[in-house]
Amino acid sequence: MLLAAKAALATVRTFLSTVPWQVWAVLGALAAAWLWGNHQYSNGVKETDDKWEAAVVELQEEAEVAAEVATAKKEIRDAEFASDQTELQKEVDNAKTDDVAGPGVSAYFSRLRRQANSTSD
Repeated sequence: MLLAAKAALATVRTFLSTVPWQVWAVLGALAAAWLWGNHQYSNGVKETDDKWEAAVVELQEEAEVAAEVATAKKEIRDAEFASDQTELQKEVDNAKTDDVAGPGVSAYFSRLRRQANSTSD
């Protein structure tokens, strides 16, 4: 077995020694160029990944700010709505009870008329 391996190795060595040195030089230059290109590609991938990660962080920060603004606006709308509901309930409670449509409808339409008059002025 060892003898067969030595014979195979001798055959390979004989074949390789018949190849001119210029072929080995070209193969070495190609290998070096390939390794350099692989190195440059890896650097480019890392740089691109870094840019994407920075963009993700920036967008997350913008999303947090937008969420805070939306929450603040919602709280304002909720407060305005509660105020409007309280005011409308007071108008309903104070409305005439002998209206044909009922006190709630009368109060609602009187409020709409006041809003229309205030915006048209």
